[in-house]
Amino acid sequence: MFPKRLITVLAAGALLSGCLASENLNPTGTPDSGVSGDGDSGVANGDGGTVENDGGTTGPAFAKSSKAVLRFKRTTRLRNDISQVLGIPEGEICNELGQYSCTDYVHTISLGGVEAYTLGINEPTADTTVTTPIATERVVLSACERRARDDMAAPDGALIFKGLVVTDGKLDVGSAEVAQSIDTLYKRALLRAPSSAEVSHLTQLYRDIEADQQPNPARDWAILTCFSVLTSMESLFY
Repeated sequence: MFPKRLITVLAAGALLSGCLASENLNPTGTPDSGVSGDGDSGVANGDGGTVENDGGTTGPAFAKSSKAVLRFKRTTRLRNDISQVLGIPEGEICNELGQYSCTDYVHTISLGGVEAYTLGINEPTADTTVTTPIATERVVLSACERRARDDMAAPDGALIFKGLVVTDGKLDVGSAEVAQSIDTLYKRALLRAPSSAEVSHLTQLYRDIEADQQPNPARDWAILTCFSVLTSMESLFY
C-alpha cells in the first residue's frame, strides 16, 4: 500500500515534471524551445551559444525548435517506450483484471488509439480526452510497480534499482546504489544523466515517504521515482 500522503508524494513528481519542462516554457505556458513539432524532423534555428552545466564546464547550447509543438506519444508508442525503458514485455505492462491490456484494449481511445471493429472509431481523436491523464498514469504506475517489485526481489540482478540495501523496508538514501539507480533510470528513460537538482528532488521524495511511517518506504520510493520520471513532460511528449 502506498503512503497515506500519496497526493503529496505524487505532487513531488509533478513538481519534478515541472522542473524538467520549465526551461522549455515561455511565460504564457507554451513550449518555447527544444522540441520539434513535426515528429521525426530535426531542430533548427540554433543560436550557436554556450551553456554551463552542473559541473561548471561549458558546451554548445541546444538548438531551438522551428515549430515548438509538443505531441503526446499515444498508445502504441507509449506502450513500446515503457516496455523498452523498464524491460517489461509489452503484454505485461498493464492488464486490467490481470488479462485485458490497458493500452491495446481497455484505455485505447483515451490514449489516442483507434478501435475500428468494435466501436467504429477509425481515426484517433485530434486532442487528448479528459481521461487521458488518468489512463496514462494507470499504465505507468502499473509498469513501475512491476519493475520495482522484480528489482527488489533480486537486487543484484536488477535492471534499474540495482544493489539497493534494504533494511526493515528502509534505504540509506545517500548511498552510491541509490544515486546509481537514479542515474540508470534517467539514462534509460530520457537518454541523459539527471541534474543535481533532479537527484535532490528524488532523494527528498524518499525522506518524505519515510516520514509517513509506512512499512516499506524503499519499495514505495522505487515505484514513485519511476513514476515521477516516466510521467514527466520530457518522457510523455516528443
